[in-house]
Amino acid sequence: MKTITLSGTVSNSHSLSVDAGIDVEIASISAAVGFNVERSWTMTDSTQVELEPDQRVTVVAFPYWDVYSFDVMQFSIFRDKKVGYGNAMETFGFCTVVYDD
Repeated sequence: MKTITLSGTVSNSHSLSVDAGIDVEIASISAAVGFNVERSWTMTDSTQVELEPDQRVTVVAFPYWDVYSFDVMQFSIFRDKKVGYGNAMETFGFCTVVYDD
């Protein structure tokens, strides 16, 4: 039995599409969804595999994340108006998959 350890940088992310002339601060998006949409950090995961002599494997990590969709609204006394939309992805881990070569 061999232990293979993967370590890498993961990050939260976001995408945003708004009308021309509209500015949205990243801090506002983070506050609205409840997490820092620009945070990056290192994660580590260990996987045990059984290898025969001269056997090779490929180990791949796929991120796990939750996706939050939101509308960007412009509020006024007279009328509220949707001026854009976006997505925020919160990474909470990764899945390690082992492939035989």
